[in-house]
Amino acid sequence: MEARKRRTAYLGPEASFSHQAAVEALPHTEAVPLPSFKAILKALEESGPDRETPYDYAILPVENSTNGSVVQALDLLAQCGLDPDTSSYPDIEVVDEHYLEVHHCLFVSRAWATEKLTEDEILSLLRYGNDDDSKTAANGPQSGETRDDRSVQAAKMGRLEHTLKELRIKTLFTHPQVWGQCNNILSALLPPGHVERVDMSSTSAAAAYVAGTSSESHAGIAAISSSLAGVKHSKELICIASNIEDEPGANTTRLLVLRNRSRNENTPLLSAEAARENPRVKSLWTFTIAHHIPGSLATTLAVFAKHDFNLSAIQSRPRPRSRSADPQTVSPTSHRNQDRNWQYVFFVECLHSTMLEDLGSVKAEPLNLLQDLKSVTEQVSLLGSWIDRLS
Repeated sequence: MEARKRRTAYLGPEASFSHQAAVEALPHTEAVPLPSFKAILKALEESGPDRETPYDYAILPVENSTNGSVVQALDLLAQCGLDPDTSSYPDIEVVDEHYLEVHHCLFVSRAWATEKLTEDEILSLLRYGNDDDSKTAANGPQSGETRDDRSVQAAKMGRLEHTLKELRIKTLFTHPQVWGQCNNILSALLPPGHVERVDMSSTSAAAAYVAGTSSESHAGIAAISSSLAGVKHSKELICIASNIEDEPGANTTRLLVLRNRSRNENTPLLSAEAARENPRVKSLWTFTIAHHIPGSLATTLAVFAKHDFNLSAIQSRPRPRSRSADPQTVSPTSHRNQDRNWQYVFFVECLHSTMLEDLGSVKAEPLNLLQDLKSVTEQVSLLGSWIDRLS
């Protein structure tokens, strides 16, 4: 019988940056779009060993180098952990990470561009818009640029400014996080006072909207999206400019790869050679503490140092009240905190050097740490361990 192809859930629709990351990180799997982060975790949690067409992996963006943390993803990860009484997704674990270079492109309707621009302008636009090395002068001088380089960028900026005037862009669509990532060029050429900004659920949804507009409504609208979206809608869209992010080449999104531990399929995500070349392991932890006890956070963090775990990141998110149905089963100290508003859950990432038992699991060091953490926290979960991709 032919082997079933593994499937990876990602935040859709197609041609989103999450789609691109799924293809890059898990090329041997079928990438399947789902409508929300919550739908992704729910589908993966329900992909137990008895499901005939499960999702084997999911990929979830957790932070961007420009905009910081993706709080919706963190709030869902806070609901993972092995305790079914306190976790909505007890079977989900983190098994890998992926770093995606994010490049933004500015698209308009091909039909609208044909109406407003000459044939020579469109041909020039196609050459510029598809130039992977194009950087607009709005991003300022780049390190190591010569005077000639700056002259070329200024000329490109002038052509883009002329093109935008001809196209009379009045409305711009994209995902809300993109505004901050493309602030330089948007402030210079498409300022909020002159161009309406419309938030969309994803950059790919923005591209799909502009691509699907009728001849009566495509005038003066544009979308910021990925080059993958441009390929998907190549008949309907034309790229005015590529790499319009503030720091081309420096805008990166980190995504976590998740799987359902109950399937007991420790399929390696790294080759044995790659694992040996990357001896450092990352682990992700969540915990809550007794806020009314002075120094409780410092006491907890000291436990990581005791076990030679080097903290690489720490952040917190407010969490809802405890899901525990019976307050009598909770200790007085724990109940006091779980029953108050603004209880925080802490996220801690650690780096540690360890030997791998195999490519699917690490040795017992994190488990020893877990036992000590239980004595100084109210709740603690190890969400997963994986090879550090930045080693």
